[in-house]
Amino acid sequence: MKAVGIDTGGTHIRILAEDMEKPLVFNTPPTKADYLDMLREQRRVLEGAYLVDAVAGPPSPDRRSVVITNQDWGALTAGEIEEASGAAEASIYNDIEGGGTGVVDVEKKEPERVIYIRGGSIPNAYRFLMIPGTGVGAAKITPDDRVLGGEGGWVLAQPTNPSEEYVFGRLRSQNKRSVSCEDIAANPAIYGVWFMERGLAFDYNPSALCFVSDDEFRAVGKSADKPAEIARLAKEGSKFCGLVMKKAARFLGQCAQSNMLSPPMCRALCITGSFEDNMKVPGYVDALLNSLYESRHGEMLKEFPVYTIQNSGLLGVKGSLIIARRHTGT
Repeated sequence: MKAVGIDTGGTHIRILAEDMEKPLVFNTPPTKADYLDMLREQRRVLEGAYLVDAVAGPPSPDRRSVVITNQDWGALTAGEIEEASGAAEASIYNDIEGGGTGVVDVEKKEPERVIYIRGGSIPNAYRFLMIPGTGVGAAKITPDDRVLGGEGGWVLAQPTNPSEEYVFGRLRSQNKRSVSCEDIAANPAIYGVWFMERGLAFDYNPSALCFVSDDEFRAVGKSADKPAEIARLAKEGSKFCGLVMKKAARFLGQCAQSNMLSPPMCRALCITGSFEDNMKVPGYVDALLNSLYESRHGEMLKEFPVYTIQNSGLLGVKGSLIIARRHTGT
């Protein structure tokens, strides 16, 4: 069963299936009837799929109905979506639930098939490890549909238990609305109990990891010869990742001391970023992984499955859809 994500927004609708290079984008129809007609017109994409619809508004506990807050449609049900689209199963999610990015484990028999839906949250998803960095954000999903999201290396969430209340109380006392990855690494005693319960997420932006050497720390940035420069850097092995991987190694050390790198606390690594061209350079992902594995505690990570991200081209837009695939090496 293939996975399809729909972002039903106030002005636009985006549809992304796991076998598509880019999402389909439509103007949001004025009525629910028009919306269902649009789904019927896209049955070639949606029929037989596991479909997740991210909308503005609180879905019912069973994720089978919602009143969309930015549309005058009344109640929209998963049954109506299934009938119109031909989807085998539809679920409805709030599009900014948890303020993060959701990860869907869509096919237990084929774990390489994973779809990201920005803002959604799906039960039974992989748990990830987050290191300091920037990029499209990261998320940790729990079986009770709670999301811990990170944007540009910042962790955002609402407290849901006494441990989290304690952590957020400490943050409020510091006049902080969120906590950075560096905060977590530097204060494991404060944040450890929270993350031991909630798990971690892994995120960095490949562009921020393209350093020429450990001495210069000069980022490639937007240079015209970027693909060639990346290819050259990929051959430099452990020097490739420079300062960011040094920060990552320190963070891994803190995680290891708190037993955070052991399953089920961490089950997978995910490499994500906003520059797809980087990911396509032969050896690029492997160079990043080798640098991570060669760090002091990197040996512990070698047994984890690794996922890479396909950018939908809509990063930074609420409701962006991203696909992740299992990395098997170049």
